[in-house]
Amino acid sequence: MRPNPLRAAITRACTDAAFRGRLLADAKAALAEEGMTVPDGVEVVVHEPQDDALLIVLPAQNEAQLQAHETMPPAGPVSGVPAGLTLSWCERELTAAGRIDSATASALRQALTRYFGDVWLNLADVTYLSSAGIAALLAAHKHLADHQSTLFLVNLTDPVRNVLDLVGLSDAFDILEPVSPYIVPATFGYPIV
Repeated sequence: MRPNPLRAAITRACTDAAFRGRLLADAKAALAEEGMTVPDGVEVVVHEPQDDALLIVLPAQNEAQLQAHETMPPAGPVSGVPAGLTLSWCERELTAAGRIDSATASALRQALTRYFGDVWLNLADVTYLSSAGIAALLAAHKHLADHQSTLFLVNLTDPVRNVLDLVGLSDAFDILEPVSPYIVPATFGYPIV
């Protein structure tokens, strides 16, 4: 498992006063010390807790974001997915292949939350699912449920099924076993529950 550079920077800032000062003064440079590159045009703001202040960070919610949500995903590969994972749409089915980990989970989450409507997530070629991947699946599940839609997980590999069973979330998702396309051809071979 690849180390998380942001976690390493936060841990170091809690034990190294000089690094903490650098993180507050020039966050990008300090994060670079831990191997994290922040893209140009992205501002990094670091806050220290204060007893007399409550900091609340809201996600951006503007008209452009609302318009970015689609009722039907574009067909074909999803662009901008980090190495180690591929995502591809075919009508309402999103096929994932590779590792869903801290480096790739946000791409999966973004692909799933841009869409309104039932989604079949085909996990037949997923070899690894981390806690970040589980968080992405839960966020997509909630997003779709909030829009009267369902996230169906299909073709779970043993590693994925084992992780979901281990953390007790198998029952939280609509998991479908593959069936013959000759039996239920109208729904990409998966029954609607």
